[in-house]
Amino acid sequence: MRMSVKKNIFRLLPILAAICVLSSCAEKYKDIRVTSFEVLSFNPRSIRSADAEIMLGISNPAGEITISSIEADVMSGNKSVCVLSAGPVVVAPRTDQTYKLMCNASLPKDITLLEFLKRISSAGEDEFLIDVTAGVRLNGGKERVLKFAGIKLSDLL
Repeated sequence: MRMSVKKNIFRLLPILAAICVLSSCAEKYKDIRVTSFEVLSFNPRSIRSADAEIMLGISNPAGEITISSIEADVMSGNKSVCVLSAGPVVVAPRTDQTYKLMCNASLPKDITLLEFLKRISSAGEDEFLIDVTAGVRLNGGKERVLKFAGIKLSDLL
């Protein structure tokens, strides 16, 4: 009887060790930070859309992160005033680096360019909220969709 208890404990040790390692990795992912943001170029494509190239600084103390897509809805009040999308970027593990990211901005169908300009000129940074959806893959694993709602624009600037 005593021998089987010891065998069971030794069988559980690798599982407990794996749980400890994985929980410490999860903690590092919480420490990922955006450290800088700069618009490198801005090119209007039409009255309703524009392309931009941005430089994004990211501090990543965790493993490799692949961001396959980013969609952001910029809200003023309860109304969407701009939809942003960005293409893929691979964030290197355990680094502080900057990454170039191509973005597209477009106006929703129910807002005019004049209404958009009026809203951004009269509102403060605190009045804009952003809802973000991103496809993310950690260390080459299965892709997950992350959603963040109600982020204040002033928190990102």
